[in-house]
Amino acid sequence: MLYAASNAEYLRKDKIKRGYDIAADSQSLGFLRASFMLFRGAALKQDQINDYKTKAASGDRYHLAGQTSCFESLDIGLKHAFGALDQAGARSSEQAPVLFVYTVQNYWSYMGVRLNNEAFTAYPGEGELLLCDGCPVYVLGVSQVVVGNGHADFAKYTGKALTVIYMAHLE
Repeated sequence: MLYAASNAEYLRKDKIKRGYDIAADSQSLGFLRASFMLFRGAALKQDQINDYKTKAASGDRYHLAGQTSCFESLDIGLKHAFGALDQAGARSSEQAPVLFVYTVQNYWSYMGVRLNNEAFTAYPGEGELLLCDGCPVYVLGVSQVVVGNGHADFAKYTGKALTVIYMAHLE
């Protein structure tokens, strides 16, 4: 059902323009034209993080298991990464904050649905997007980073370490 809803994106008044519908220019990105980024925060154990490192090294495509909630806002992604760790309680010593950064190719379409109005969610301002069960993705890399952004909106994360997992939904 979610896959069918993802195709409904192009019937919406507030649709995200597809790359196919945007004229090429001198700085054309080809099939990556109209791509966008999404963020997802989580707390994972080291063996789970290592699984993503293995997937990145293989270069193989795999499919997401279940619907995957992501956000257009980096701030919300970071809030979920560090919030998930806080909610883990006693398990937090075994887990680390993780930020998934998705590049979503949107030349023809993407396998997801935006939850940005009251018909879909109680929190339309969050800019949530659900990627479909079975959505094909690649793991591009895994990095350990320390947040060092000087912008006031990110002050609460400055100096905090987390793992960043770079993903791509290319179709």
